[in-house]
Amino acid sequence: MPTIESSHRQLLNEYSKQNFTVIGRILEDIQNEFNEIQIKKGVWPSLNILKDYYEIKAIYLAKEGKLIEFGQAIKDVEALYEAGINDGKEIFDSKQKDLMFGLYLMYLLATNQIGKFNLKIEKIDYKTRMGKPFFAVPARLGLCLTEGAYNSINLAENDLPTPYYKPFMNSLKESIKNEIAESLEISYRAIPVNIAMKKLSLKNNEETLAFGNKRGWILKGNEFLVAGKGTNFDDQKMPTLALASGAERVLQPLNTEQSLKRLFNYSSHLERIV
Repeated sequence: MPTIESSHRQLLNEYSKQNFTVIGRILEDIQNEFNEIQIKKGVWPSLNILKDYYEIKAIYLAKEGKLIEFGQAIKDVEALYEAGINDGKEIFDSKQKDLMFGLYLMYLLATNQIGKFNLKIEKIDYKTRMGKPFFAVPARLGLCLTEGAYNSINLAENDLPTPYYKPFMNSLKESIKNEIAESLEISYRAIPVNIAMKKLSLKNNEETLAFGNKRGWILKGNEFLVAGKGTNFDDQKMPTLALASGAERVLQPLNTEQSLKRLFNYSSHLERIV
C-alpha cells in the first residue's frame, strides 16, 4: 500500500498535468489512507500535505460539477486555513488561496446563499475585490443578481478567469432561467414561444421548446400555455396603488412571488429600451 507521502507526490505530479481522471483515483487512495490513520490512531501528515489534498479535492469536485460534495470540501479548505493560523500569522503559504476563495464565492452564488456571499465578499477590500479576476467575476455577478441584470450574467461567462468557474456559472444560469420561468407561470396563462426564448435567454427555438417541455408547458400553435393565474402576454396590466395625489404607482411588494414579477417586468423594460 502506498504511503501518504508517495500518494501526495503523485497527486501533485498529476495535478501539474491536469490529469483529472487519475487525480480522482489518487484522492480516493489518500482518503482511504486518512481513514486508516484515524482507525489506528496514527500520526497525521503535515499541514502542507493536507492543504494540497483538500485544495486539489475542491478543484476536482468543482471541475466535475459535483456541487454538493464541493460545498463540504470547500468548508474543509476553509477550516484548514484557519487551523494554519498561529497568533494571527499564517504558518503555511498557499498559492491557491485566491482561487479557493473565488470558488467559494461562486458556489455561494450558484446555491443562492446570497446573504453568506455578501458577508464573505465584504471581507475583501474594494481595490483587491475588483482588481483580482478570481474575486472580480463573482463580485460583478453578485451585483448583476442584485440589479436583475441577467443578460450581463450571460456575458460574464466569456470573462471567467478559470474553467473551474464554469459549472457554477451553469448552475447559476439554470437557477435564473427557472426563476424567470416561475415568473412567467405566475404572470400569464399563455406566452409566445419567441418571447419566452428572449426572456429566458435561450439560443434557439429548439432549446426553448425543450425547456418548455421540461417545465410541463403545453405548446399550442406558436404559444406556450404556462397555466399561470395571470393574463395572456398581450393583455398584461401591472397592479397599481392609488396615491393620495390621485396618481398611481406600480406595486413593488417584497414577497417572493411578487419579486419574481418585478424581475420579469424589469427585463421587459430593458428590452424596450434596447
